Amino acid sequence: MSSWIPAEGLISEVTCPVCLGLYQDPVRLPCEHNLCRACLGECEPGLGECEPGLGECEPGLGECEPGLGECEPGLGECEPGLGECEPGLGECEPDLGECELDLGECEPDLGECEPGLGECELDLGECEPDLGECEPDLGECELDLGECEPDLGECEPGLGEYEPGLGECEPGLGECEPRLGECEPGLGLGAEPETAAGSQARDSGPSLRCPQCLKTMSRFQVKSNQLLANIVERVRRLRVDELPLGTMCPNHHETLKLYCTEDHKPICVVCGVSREHRDHSIIPIHEASQLCQEQLRKSLTRYENRHKEIERLEKEYGERIPELKASADSLRDHISSEFQTLLTFLQDERDSLLGKLGLEEARILREMNEERVRLWEERLSLDAAISDVRHSLTQSEPLALLKNVKDLTTRVGAVALDNSERCPNWKLCVGVFRGPLQYLAWKRMRRVISPAPAAMTLDPSTANPYLTLNEELTSAQYSFSPRQRPDSPRRFDFCACVLGSERISSGRHYWEVEVGGQTDWDIGVASADSDCLGWIVMTPENGFYTFGHVEEARVGVYVDHEVGQVSFYSADSGCHLHTLNGCFSGPLLPFYYPSADTTAPPLTLCHH
Repeated sequence: MSSWIPAEGLISEVTCPVCLGLYQDPVRLPCEHNLCRACLGECEPGLGECEPGLGECEPGLGECEPGLGECEPGLGECEPGLGECEPGLGECEPDLGECELDLGECEPDLGECEPGLGECELDLGECEPDLGECEPDLGECELDLGECEPDLGECEPGLGEYEPGLGECEPGLGECEPRLGECEPGLGLGAEPETAAGSQARDSGPSLRCPQCLKTMSRFQVKSNQLLANIVERVRRLRVDELPLGTMCPNHHETLKLYCTEDHKPICVVCGVSREHRDHSIIPIHEASQLCQEQLRKSLTRYENRHKEIERLEKEYGERIPELKASADSLRDHISSEFQTLLTFLQDERDSLLGKLGLEEARILREMNEERVRLWEERLSLDAAISDVRHSLTQSEPLALLKNVKDLTTRVGAVALDNSERCPNWKLCVGVFRGPLQYLAWKRMRRVISPAPAAMTLDPSTANPYLTLNEELTSAQYSFSPRQRPDSPRRFDFCACVLGSERISSGRHYWEVEVGGQTDWDIGVASADSDCLGWIVMTPENGFYTFGHVEEARVGVYVDHEVGQVSFYSADSGCHLHTLNGCFSGPLLPFYYPSADTTAPPLTLCHH
């Protein structure tokens, strides 16, 4: 973090005023301002074009003359045996290439200075003693070259004719500008110094204007700023290495100082002025952080409130669980008790019927056994008589036959010989033991059913004048013409309703009402002290516990005064329809509201 702070302080010094990004290949203008080389093209649209006086060589210095031999065709002829004359020269020549390449890197603005090359050549001809000081790396290359080719003048006789004082006047001249001959063959080692007129012609090239101070100058006066480029690279590496992760723009290597509210992401200053975010809502990143914190605080408050509410609900649920279990146990005992009563009754009914069947069976069996005994005794008497008669028939003497004939005739005559006797039709009475046993048992079960359907009636003193009651006071129907009835403080004077005659003060009660299979009806109970005058709002708060407006033919009403329960059931299917709970402090009266349609069936109380 200690190195990040000074790196941030250098941002304004190494930021291009045109693209607002870190310098990319910076150049220095004569007015001492710096720009990116690409941004310089925006200040002078024609910078990339070739200078008319330089032909095709100017746009790309290395591309115009790729080979030294091609730029100086005579050089190869002068040195046909250069490799043979200087065995060590071939070893030094690769370094020479390296020096030449380094020279291009050390002097990137050499091509830019070409228009003023004549002036440079003249100065070089007069000697440049400080050349080694300005370019330390170049001096090393020139020294090595001097060591590798001490007898360059001797090995290249033709070269000595062109530059007789090369070693003495400019030891490193050939090495400092080895590619000069590549770009302009006429300006090679044997080039003549350029005249002042040529230099003036070169200085009068295309002009450009500084975007900061708006001064106009020749583009040939622009020079590369390698020192600034090195500083920018150091700052860029320092920022990338030392800045916290995620604080730099991945596209422009700038600090994320802005926030796009539409894309919901932090951006840098360059991104903020780009086309992508130009029409977006952008705020400083610290304001976005404050807004985010405010929203998070609000969310935290909501979450904490919800957390407290959940804790309250959990506590309430924890308290209700034992209540629910206790209620379930109580209902379970109630259900078991109710059905145990029915089971006991059914078991008694079954045992009684089975007992009757057993008694009937025993009676018939006893009679059959007694008859069998009688028949067995008679058969024995017949067997004895038959034996005596057969013995008498075997007597050959008449006196012997007639001697006992009187006793034998008496015994035979005493035996009843009635062959018309039939076996009695002993059968069980299937009409008693095989019939509508379930229905008969169900009818007898009403003695133990509690509550059994009650036979309710209507109270004519409470009926609205537009209601017509039958003589049995079991049905009510709406009519357009009112009836003349005596005044009563309990009579409904506005709503077409009527109360029942039976008061419910305790216990459980159940009755059924035929509502006619349409939806315009309401039935239930009402407090005995409820108001019956004027417009009635039938709610439990006003003392009316009612239900209706569903399509049913017959509806059952169940009231448990002690529990405070009023439930409604489908009398045909037994399905539960609705339940109301309350606290009944006084007696209740059945409540009925028939349909206001005169063509609808009357509302009728069922009597079982």
